[in-house]
Amino acid sequence: MSDIFSYDAIVIGGGHNGLTNAAYLAKAGKKVLVLEQRNFVGGAAITEELRPGFQFTTFSYALSLLRPEIVQELDLVRHGFMPLLMRSHFAPMQNGDYFLLGPDAG
Repeated sequence: MSDIFSYDAIVIGGGHNGLTNAAYLAKAGKKVLVLEQRNFVGGAAITEELRPGFQFTTFSYALSLLRPEIVQELDLVRHGFMPLLMRSHFAPMQNGDYFLLGPDAG
C-alpha cells in the first residue's frame, strides 16, 4: 500500500482543540490527518452567517481561555491569528430590556 495513506496520528474533529493537538503533533514531526464532518474547520471558534446578514461567533468567549504559550509556540500570529477583543457584551431580552456589561455600560 502507498505511503500516502500512512499516518502517525488521526485526529477526529477539526474544532479548535483538535486543530491544536494536530498542530503540536505535526510540529513534533508526526504525519497527521484531521477529519472533520463539516466543510470547514474551527468548531466553536468560527464565525458564520446563521441568518442572512448576521454573523455569529458562537463561542468567542472561549478565546479568553486560549493560553498565550499556545499562540507563541505554534506561531499563530504568523498564520493569521488576530484576536478581536470586544470591549462590551450585549444581550437582548425577550421583554425588550437588555443586559450590557463592560466599559460602554456607563
